[in-house]
Amino acid sequence: MSRENAAKFELLTRERVELRRLALNFDQVQLYNPPPNPAKMTDTRADDYVRRYGDESWELDALPPDVIEGLIRDAIDPIIDRKAWRKAEAREATEKNQLQKVSLNWNDIVADLP
Repeated sequence: MSRENAAKFELLTRERVELRRLALNFDQVQLYNPPPNPAKMTDTRADDYVRRYGDESWELDALPPDVIEGLIRDAIDPIIDRKAWRKAEAREATEKNQLQKVSLNWNDIVADLP
């Protein structure tokens, strides 16, 4: 699935895409023990999958949301440009403030329109 997703992203963006698989890998299955599902034997990759992992499969969304969030955060935090992040947060705060002022003065703004 990861390989197919990378190819789709590259097709859509017309850019080289680095896709990092964060979950769900077999170590995580053993660690978090999500409920199993039967492997999809109709999938063309089923024979190889069953040889490697057996006849059970697991879904990422069976993990608790905080676990999924932690996996994502652990992967993203080291590569965030903190300076750019702080700049974006400041811009967001300014724009949020502006929207709040517009909201509070909406009637006056509409009244001044032609």
